[in-house]
Amino acid sequence: MEAIVLAGGFGTRLAHVVSDVPKPMAPVCNRPFLRFILDDLQAKGIERVVLAVGYKQEVIRDYFGAHYRGMQIVYSSEDTPLFTGGAIKKALQSCSAERVFVVNGDTFFDVDLHAMQRESAPLVVAVKRMKKFSRYGTVQIEDGRIQAFREKQPCDEGLINGGIYLVNRTILEDYPKDKFSFENEILETKTAEIEMAAVESEGYFIDIGIPEDYAAAQETMKERAPINKAAFFDRDGTINVDIHYLHRPEDLQFIAGMPEFIRKWNDWGYKVIVVTNQAGIARGYYGEKEMRALHRYMNERLAEYGAHIDAFYYCPHHPEITGPCHCRKPEPGMIEDAIREFDLDPAQKVYTMSVSQKQTVEIVKMLYRGANILILDEPTAVLTPQEVDKLFEVLRNMRDDGRAIIIITHKLNEVLELSDRVAILRKGKYIGTLQTSEATVESLTEMMVGEKVSLDINRPMPHDLKKRLTINNITCTNEDGLHVLENVSFEAFGGEVLGVAGISGSGQKELLEAIAGLTKLSSGSVIFHSPEGEDIDLAKYDAAQINELGVRHSFVPEDRLGMGLVGSMGMTGNMLLRSFRKGKGFFTSLKAPKELAEKIKEDLDVVTPDIDYPVRRLSGGNVQKILVGREIASSPAVLLVAYPVRGLDINSSYMIYNLLNKQKERGVSVVCVAEDLDMLLEFCDRIMVLCDGKVTGIVDARKTTKEEVGRLMTSHKEEQ
Repeated sequence: MEAIVLAGGFGTRLAHVVSDVPKPMAPVCNRPFLRFILDDLQAKGIERVVLAVGYKQEVIRDYFGAHYRGMQIVYSSEDTPLFTGGAIKKALQSCSAERVFVVNGDTFFDVDLHAMQRESAPLVVAVKRMKKFSRYGTVQIEDGRIQAFREKQPCDEGLINGGIYLVNRTILEDYPKDKFSFENEILETKTAEIEMAAVESEGYFIDIGIPEDYAAAQETMKERAPINKAAFFDRDGTINVDIHYLHRPEDLQFIAGMPEFIRKWNDWGYKVIVVTNQAGIARGYYGEKEMRALHRYMNERLAEYGAHIDAFYYCPHHPEITGPCHCRKPEPGMIEDAIREFDLDPAQKVYTMSVSQKQTVEIVKMLYRGANILILDEPTAVLTPQEVDKLFEVLRNMRDDGRAIIIITHKLNEVLELSDRVAILRKGKYIGTLQTSEATVESLTEMMVGEKVSLDINRPMPHDLKKRLTINNITCTNEDGLHVLENVSFEAFGGEVLGVAGISGSGQKELLEAIAGLTKLSSGSVIFHSPEGEDIDLAKYDAAQINELGVRHSFVPEDRLGMGLVGSMGMTGNMLLRSFRKGKGFFTSLKAPKELAEKIKEDLDVVTPDIDYPVRRLSGGNVQKILVGREIASSPAVLLVAYPVRGLDINSSYMIYNLLNKQKERGVSVVCVAEDLDMLLEFCDRIMVLCDGKVTGIVDARKTTKEEVGRLMTSHKEEQ
């Protein structure tokens, strides 16, 4: 049997989730999604597969090559997009069978292919019965024959096209077009001309075409994706003290620290596999029974440390006694057996790995090449606290092994935790070097800034809290129709700072824009409780209308010049924007904006040649001071700020902290999105965590830990 797999999709709707590979190669459970499809086809008897490829086809070619699990792999390449119909028509030129299965590369559907073959119709479609759906069109069937394909609309129950077809090649070989949609021009328009049979299947179905279903696949496909991470260890001299021909349990001695080290690999989700040469068996010193008993005992001892070894592979041969073999190291036999039996993927591509895994691979690569000096630039910027711990442990092991490691970072707590010496630069000049054991955050800061700086963030206790925002189950959809926020609910109070944490792209930006009226909601409400006692649902209005209503909230966006200020204007002009928002005419007096500009320049120590000097020519810190100062000057009841100290020096950062805290003391509700967990823990009163657009927890910043917040940042389970 032959099959065509349509694997040329761009994956536009997945672009912000998976941007560097074709959609069928999107990683699911740490393996390309296309691999699940091919595994399923192979298990059902497909012997030859034609992959219709286009966008970044080299990624697919490099991964699968010419053979996969005994199947021949052939490639049908599109230089320009041919759409589904054109892709199938061209791929049929590489097929020899009269009837060929066609499978969508972004859909997994467990279908009985032999049942489809039993149908005699020239076109057979696999269909799936579903309930409560709107994303798919429905298939109308009468006596097993398809009568029509209906457009997408909300449906309580119906049959959908499952994306697997059995096609008689004559249907397309003579079709006059080379570029066309199979769904639109064949399925939907030819039901009266072409006999189409339907085969209904109750098998598992998932379409990863949108981020929501792609995320769901990470859970639902786990059963079809055995663990594929492994760490291989030698035994004697690596795990245990090398006693000559060790085989008696009573002689076992672990090397110091190895049980704990193995436990960490267990915790990281790796299979721990031992591969060891045991020539003592060939020499007759002990038998395999004794060896297996020793290994059972090793695991019993490791269990005392919460650790375990998943498998022991040993070679019982010796070339002088039993002759050459394929399993004795350095031959790869034992490792090949482990790969096969544990379904490991030694060809796993880096793009399918997490950020922390990629970093580990890069470090291992450098070590393999003999590097003795490793330079890391902001290595923890996008890592969770748990991943930071893993990275630091790897780096400490490298240091203990005699390597030199240079880390460039602005996170002083990490400097003190990891380094042995600290070199300080200021404005491009070398200032000096300290032994870390003699350094403090305060001393490092003084050297960085050039003077003593108070590092205490004045975090007054909240008091006299007044509810200012009630967010009820808001869902926000982007321009591609994809949910970037889903059923988000929380309250924000005047007199507190509510921090918002999450891995980049978890919906933080969209949340603030939705509250500010810059993004329309698909559902839910945003209730503003004014100081005058009025409740206003902001979700019913856009940003301009909200300002016309006189709603006292301000927004400091992530994009300072793109959304916050007009770069070509000076401070005066940007202050004047507030007058426009209040509905004043074009010829508004410049007196008040100039006075405000001068006040902000003086109070916030804005470094600028003149208040009319274009703000785009100022440093990021000065731009942020201007933006925050302008918004605060409007006396808001709610202040929304995104990444308020990103890229700022220490002096500017603490100035912003103090500004925001003054607003809090005045009864303003401050909602602050930030990426620095240390800052959120020290500055905020409560922290709300987002993951994939959902709230995974709201915690007390004074009582929680960085580890707890890190776990919530990677959790897909909503916690109340």
